[in-house]
Amino acid sequence: MVNTGFLRQNYHDMRADLICLCCFQTVAKSKPVGELAAVEDEHICIPYDDLVAPQPDPLHGLYG
Repeated sequence: MVNTGFLRQNYHDMRADLICLCCFQTVAKSKPVGELAAVEDEHICIPYDDLVAPQPDPLHGLYG
């Protein structure tokens, strides 16, 4: 899947967190800014991986 981009949270000590804007996973935490490009290239984005598919009848079995 094509990634839509990343959000970088930069810190004063030249480190940053990297968050995928497609699956919202924190891809890197407190990494040196120079290493982030390599981390972006290695990220395999699987959006909605943690979501559970809804049940077809959520009230099934509740009545008698």
